[in-house]
Amino acid sequence: MTLALLWMCAALATGVFVAMLYSVATFRPATDDPTPRRRLAIEMMWSLVPILIFAVAAAPTFLSLGATAAD
Repeated sequence: MTLALLWMCAALATGVFVAMLYSVATFRPATDDPTPRRRLAIEMMWSLVPILIFAVAAAPTFLSLGATAAD
């Protein structure tokens, strides 16, 4: 069961990163834009919130794997 959870987390992480890379490549601003708008706080939130959600979701899996390995 724990191995299945590990593979599910790996699949989820792969899907998230593929979607993120696709979005970065597809929705890039045009290079001829004379005034690029940078909102660092919003960009950091868009990056950190998914990472935190993933870390919170993955923590029980890693804890259960550690407990199983200790047995």
